[in-house]
Amino acid sequence: MSSGVQITKNSLNIKGAGSDDFYVNSNTPLFKLYKSGKGSQKFVGTAFETYNIVIPHGLGYVPFFLIFMDRNPGANRRLVGTSETELVALQPDVGCFIYDVNTSNIVITVSVFGAGTATGTYGYNYFIYYDGLTND
Repeated sequence: MSSGVQITKNSLNIKGAGSDDFYVNSNTPLFKLYKSGKGSQKFVGTAFETYNIVIPHGLGYVPFFLIFMDRNPGANRRLVGTSETELVALQPDVGCFIYDVNTSNIVITVSVFGAGTATGTYGYNYFIYYDGLTND
């Protein structure tokens, strides 16, 4: 057994545990958080209203990331995306489209398709991770 953090599943002895018996084992590759943050975007609710949310990272490669955004203003966090192109409806008239993830930034386009129901301030949280194959 090597040093590090190891947490086994309920009622298992760490000395006899196999690799699938751990909830956490720091001897295996884990995502390392590079940067996280939060922000908000206000909508006035007019049709075809569009905003770009730019999240800089400057890692020099396209990173793995998670972005969560309010489904309705002020409530109900929802996963928006983990890939370069993904369309997610926040409300019937609002969509988020991650349209550019590059070596410097993650840019999210948020658009209103209808009018009126989108009024409000939408919060978002993001988590950007190091690529374990290129950075430690």
